[in-house]
Amino acid sequence: MKKKLSNLFFAIVFISGGSIAHADNTIAGVLFGSPNQNSAVCYLFNTGSSAVAITSKYLTAENGGGKYALTYDSCKTSISAGKVCAFQATLGSANGGVACSVTLSPSGASIRGELEIRDSGAYHISNVILR
Repeated sequence: MKKKLSNLFFAIVFISGGSIAHADNTIAGVLFGSPNQNSAVCYLFNTGSSAVAITSKYLTAENGGGKYALTYDSCKTSISAGKVCAFQATLGSANGGVACSVTLSPSGASIRGELEIRDSGAYHISNVILR
């Protein structure tokens, strides 16, 4: 049920126009799910009419804890018009905030997105719209 609600929320974000456009470097800010958090996923959606280059992307730990190694990445180096991609990292025993950062080119690209925190069963715990 939690997973279905997460997917529904993700769809609503895209339909309602939650946007992260007009920024070279897009940062979600710190999001803490719970002591049960296990993974973080950044979703991106290109609402524009042309591909957008992704020049940098990462998930990072609170207080300079470093970047997490990506365990999944469908974004690679660009996102085609009208497409969704995601990248994910396993947080392990991390019990702090997580941030998602994406650098896009060109500046002002029509990209929307969300950072989601999941538990070990891959169920949604918390999320924030990228700004």
